Amino acid sequence: SSTLSLAFMPDEEIGSGTASFDLSRFQEDCAYTVAGWEAGEIEGGNLQCSAGDCAAARRIELLQQAAATLNHRWGKGAAQIRCTEEYRNMKEKMDEHLQLVEKARFACLAAGITPHVVAARGGTDGARLTYAGLPCPNLGLGGWAYHSPYEHITQEAMEQVTAILRELIFLFAEAESI
Repeated sequence: SSTLSLAFMPDEEIGSGTASFDLSRFQEDCAYTVAGWEAGEIEGGNLQCSAGDCAAARRIELLQQAAATLNHRWGKGAAQIRCTEEYRNMKEKMDEHLQLVEKARFACLAAGITPHVVAARGGTDGARLTYAGLPCPNLGLGGWAYHSPYEHITQEAMEQVTAILRELIFLFAEAESI
């Protein structure tokens, strides 16, 4: 028999909402986060936060050179540079699990919502979960104007997202495997 597991956690916008998420207690093959923009949005990729391009790599190298100069001038340990990867682009891993994006697309259509497969403009907890071994595309939440005084969500958008999630559950319940 199939099971449905739900996990609720804060979305910290920097991908660390999953830092304390115990995957060993969440015994599923895949997941979906619901934290994007409009209802019908499906994100199977996102921007990468750490050395994502040549310019970022050069900035890191410049900081390391500055630390070396300060340490030479003021003594070892005067300056330290610590680079921490916040999140990676999940597209590389999600390309191996395109059926999850397709299921979400079909769920949108079944709910009467036009699906929009896009790359997230920021990081997602789904990216961290995907790289931890739990493939996890992100679905739109239905909100608008995030991080501004005009941030909002409408009842209609919440109903649309609820319909999409209901259809997604039906699709998984009807399928023999993901």
